[in-house]
Amino acid sequence: MMVQSNTAIDLVYTWVDGADPAWQAEKARYAHEAGYYLGNRNCRWQDNEELRYSLRSVAAYWPFEGTIYIVTAGQTPAWLNTGHPRIQLVDHCDILPDNVLPTFSSQAIEAGLHHIAGLSERFIYMNDDVFLLRPVTERDFYENGRVVYYVDDRQVTDQQQVSDAVHADTNGTVFSKQFMHREYGVTQAFHLPEHAPRAMLRSALIELESTHPALFSEAMANRFRGVGGPVIVDLLYRWLDYRGLLSYRFNQNCYMENCSPDAAAHYQALRLARDTYLSLCINDTSDDMSERDYFPYQQQMQHFLASYFPEKSEFEWN
Repeated sequence: MMVQSNTAIDLVYTWVDGADPAWQAEKARYAHEAGYYLGNRNCRWQDNEELRYSLRSVAAYWPFEGTIYIVTAGQTPAWLNTGHPRIQLVDHCDILPDNVLPTFSSQAIEAGLHHIAGLSERFIYMNDDVFLLRPVTERDFYENGRVVYYVDDRQVTDQQQVSDAVHADTNGTVFSKQFMHREYGVTQAFHLPEHAPRAMLRSALIELESTHPALFSEAMANRFRGVGGPVIVDLLYRWLDYRGLLSYRFNQNCYMENCSPDAAAHYQALRLARDTYLSLCINDTSDDMSERDYFPYQQQMQHFLASYFPEKSEFEWN
């Protein structure tokens, strides 16, 4: 498996309209059946129009001509220019088995991204709360035949077991560590991933699923994010590293939480230091706070995004 040097790079987003009454009713029904699950927070599905601004950042800084796939639960953002030749909506039923649908787990959806029809060999997976902050190049994602993977240099996972007391990213890395040790004898320390654009190889995902189909079946089977289990977008990189196809990088991306007390200071710093980072992730951490308590943080975030990316993109109707 070799990474070819060309500019055929697609973008893949996952998006949901958490305010859709039909979707809410379906989620409530299956949540009741599932009982306890990790991450049962409204903010996980709340749409603050981050995708609109992420696509504006793509219009400003993304030089590649690939397709932009938006994976949804049969929903469409009202503002999205669905007639644009580079935009393609993908329904969950197009990439996941019928028996696991509907799903409300990003980890399940991520396990099926490589099944998108027509997807290029090289694609970047972006959450809708990730925004490019400067012009990107091929070398930001693929270099010398390897996939570039951004990790948090401050955090190395020494945890040995998954736990409902820690963040899902940590549990995913712990699972990957256990799996790689058991299957391949890998024992090195694992850094936690940064919240950043993730470069992927379709052929690698296909090969990993072919070699370990039970992993993907398990990841897809949970309708809601669980405490343990495989996180394919984490495990892929550990496997690529074992194969000699991974290049680690540090300190290229900015992460912040929209409801933190110092969020306003972060926004101001970002305005004053443009082009410092490759990307920004604004994680919604409202944790089911009341609408009244959340409103000022939401307004603050939306004002920042509108001022940082003021130009309407070709991907918007209005």
